[in-house]
Amino acid sequence: MSIRTFDDWHHLPEISCPDVDVTETVEIYVVHSVGFLALLPVECKGVDHAFTMFSAGRFFFPLVEIELADSRTPVAFRLPTDLCDWVIDTMPIPRELFPRKVEFGRVAGVSYARVL
Repeated sequence: MSIRTFDDWHHLPEISCPDVDVTETVEIYVVHSVGFLALLPVECKGVDHAFTMFSAGRFFFPLVEIELADSRTPVAFRLPTDLCDWVIDTMPIPRELFPRKVEFGRVAGVSYARVL
């Protein structure tokens, strides 16, 4: 992934997390990698969102690369920021265990992701 600035991240399409309470459906994607764009507060000037600050005084913006049916290479998407904890929990999974199918959805207004 070549995402270096907040604008790069913000202009990515956001992955679909359907509201399971309403639609009773989820989205399943083949995920190739997960990660973060980590920026210092000074690099986020003008950002009008509330983001969580993690280690080393940086804001983390979650990313995922997924396989699309019409593409031979994985495509980068931004994740909802409430999936930061999931990305942190998923990053220790060895890269050789990817790609993996992952279910995405939203319950009671909170996004979730589950490795299948």
